[in-house]
Amino acid sequence: MTLLLRRLAPLALLLFVSTLAAASNGDRPPYDRALYTHWIKVDGTCRDVRAVVLIRDAEPGSVIFVDPGECRVGSGVWRDPYTGRLLSDPRDLDIDHMVPLGNAHESGGHAWDASRRRGYANDLRYRWHLLAVYRSANRAKGDRSPDQWKPENRAFWCQYGQSWATVKTLYQLETTEPERAALREMVATCEG
Repeated sequence: MTLLLRRLAPLALLLFVSTLAAASNGDRPPYDRALYTHWIKVDGTCRDVRAVVLIRDAEPGSVIFVDPGECRVGSGVWRDPYTGRLLSDPRDLDIDHMVPLGNAHESGGHAWDASRRRGYANDLRYRWHLLAVYRSANRAKGDRSPDQWKPENRAFWCQYGQSWATVKTLYQLETTEPERAALREMVATCEG
């Protein structure tokens, strides 16, 4: 899906965004972050999902581990895609869900069983689902959709819009019209 999106011209991306499922009106149980077990250990390793994302998103060769088993990241070099800021302390980073857990819950995740919620919270298969980002930017984003929050780094808008739409599609999550309008604005920044 990612490769396909990269090859789509801006017009095709705009059409893709328009095909996202519209939100239905209905009662949803309240969101509780504890329902979405996250940062589980990755099979066959001592690393949890957070560590895997930190390692993946760091500048190549920059990660230094705090333990001989190379389980926990002590430092590295990261370029926050939301602000463009350069960071070296993993404590300054959050692992962001492109479509936040609360937004996913409100968009259809409320109907998932525990296994699917856990899978969503820890899914490493799609590169842009989980990102190491500056914690202040992530906390400013919260559970907001693109019509309520956009990265300050406008150079990342194209990727952000594509990634948001992809996650919503992969997980069959609903979108609102203001959300789709914001996504159209963001993918319109993609170069053809």
